[in-house]
Amino acid sequence: MALAHTYRWVISAVAILALSVSVGLALVARDFAYVVLGPTWMPAVPVIQILAIAAGMAAMTLPLTSVLGATGDPRVVVGLAMVRTVLLLATMVPAAIWYGLPEVALGRAVSTAIALVVSLLVFERVVKLAPLTLIRGMVRPLVAALAMSGVVLLVQEVVPAIAFVRLVACAAAGAVTFVAALLGLWVIAGRPPSVEHDAVVLLGGYLRALRSRWVAPDSP
Repeated sequence: MALAHTYRWVISAVAILALSVSVGLALVARDFAYVVLGPTWMPAVPVIQILAIAAGMAAMTLPLTSVLGATGDPRVVVGLAMVRTVLLLATMVPAAIWYGLPEVALGRAVSTAIALVVSLLVFERVVKLAPLTLIRGMVRPLVAALAMSGVVLLVQEVVPAIAFVRLVACAAAGAVTFVAALLGLWVIAGRPPSVEHDAVVLLGGYLRALRSRWVAPDSP
């Protein structure tokens, strides 16, 4: 049970970071490209958006591969690597031959998504976890990312069409929404031991220490 909690904690932490950053970048990619990279990068915005999502999913496979390499059968790791290679070839090569760069990026994203699901299921079987243990750890970050997407898309509609202003407004609104949704879902779930619980405890301890440092003690 403790080991299952640890694995779920790790994949949840990685999902929080990966989904918030990758989905957030995909949402603001147009303004980000214009402000940071320059107007000449605007045609590459669809590719940036797709690859951002693919990178987020790829990041969530890293801890699985590391643990399987240390504790599992090496043949499993080799098998997963072969699956990923076949998926990449099957999706990216046809796209490169018959279509263009956005379709190649989309092929990469599709193959990464399939590889992530396969890796999760294989990992649970190899380390003998209950089915969907790791996937359940990703539910709150995923829903929070969807909530963030809705708010950012709404902000993009109401904020003046000035790239820098819209980028800052969307980044701020997205970050606040993601954190609020994540903590709200955690509270609704009954505040279970999780990444959110540890973050709240850590933040509370930091704020108490900061307050004690700045507030003068009562005079005797």
